[in-house]
Amino acid sequence: MRIINSFFLAIISTLLCSCNSSVPYSSEIQYSYDNVSNLRINYSQLFGIDRKEYYVYFYSVQCYHCNKLKNSIICFALKNPYFLYFVEYDKSIPLSDNVEKTIGISSLEGFAILGVPTLIKIEDKILILNIAGFTEVAKIIEPNLFS
Repeated sequence: MRIINSFFLAIISTLLCSCNSSVPYSSEIQYSYDNVSNLRINYSQLFGIDRKEYYVYFYSVQCYHCNKLKNSIICFALKNPYFLYFVEYDKSIPLSDNVEKTIGISSLEGFAILGVPTLIKIEDKILILNIAGFTEVAKIIEPNLFS
């Protein structure tokens, strides 16, 4: 009987803690990028996804703000019907302080991000959103995270 009680307590605790809205941007590690390994893509695949619309999240495991967003962005990817792919930043991904010029492109030519974390949205193979920073990314995912 003790084993069954312990088992149910563990399940209830897990359910209460996962995607917990009371601490939406906790830096406490609950998720790993391994939880979304099936959603990882390479930078070269950015415009090659066979979907009408999707988000791509650029992150670095060394980035403080990326780690602060990690639980929320992974929860967003797992919980919501939106397609969200993950790209781990490397030096082959161009950086620019003028990412507004990337809106409307449909290939890697001319693509750049401001830094990490970055969230982009591609619709009909055209880039329609390119935002960077903890606050900006949170504004996009937060309304959909706890609905």
